[in-house]
Amino acid sequence: MELKFDLEDKALRQYALHAHKQRDGLQVVSNLQTACEGADFIVGTSADLRNCESIPRLSVPDIHQRVSKTHSQSLALVFGNEAAGLSNEELSFCQACLQLEMPGEFKSFNLSHAVAITLYLLRQEPDLPPATDPLATPAELAHLHAIWLDALDKQEYFQRLHKSRFAPKLQRLLDRIELRSRDIKGLYGMFRHFARHDMAAKTETKP
Repeated sequence: MELKFDLEDKALRQYALHAHKQRDGLQVVSNLQTACEGADFIVGTSADLRNCESIPRLSVPDIHQRVSKTHSQSLALVFGNEAAGLSNEELSFCQACLQLEMPGEFKSFNLSHAVAITLYLLRQEPDLPPATDPLATPAELAHLHAIWLDALDKQEYFQRLHKSRFAPKLQRLLDRIELRSRDIKGLYGMFRHFARHDMAAKTETKP
């Protein structure tokens, strides 16, 4: 992504007078996927609920509870620009959506205000102990998603339904289910068994 300002700009340093550590620790990356690497839970924000139809809509307490159940309790918050918000492609990287309630007829908060309010609300939530049985990481879910699609493809499931149209539906299902890491390992074993059984059946049918 391309910054519209210079991090060394004097005006920026003046307005960020009490945020030197945060400003000096800023990292600029080329894409959203890279920015979210290492996060256990990725939440996108939107002022328009229609943009979040494909992923679960959670409240701030729900998000806090969900993050507390992950491996390292690492949360990534994704904010779009003020004009257009998050695109469908950007929302596809998110596991849930957050919408801040607006007073009156206003449609959305100023971006800086939305960030500040979200961080403040999350900080007000009580600290929770680390999970003893943590939820699956985004990387584990992505691997399961790929294996699941491959297994269905090998069973010729996509003769009538196109694979590219089914993939987002499967992703939404995985995002809504709170799978643990141990659940993922169990499902891996099932799909490996199906693959071995399929290979054995094909070997037996060879002339």
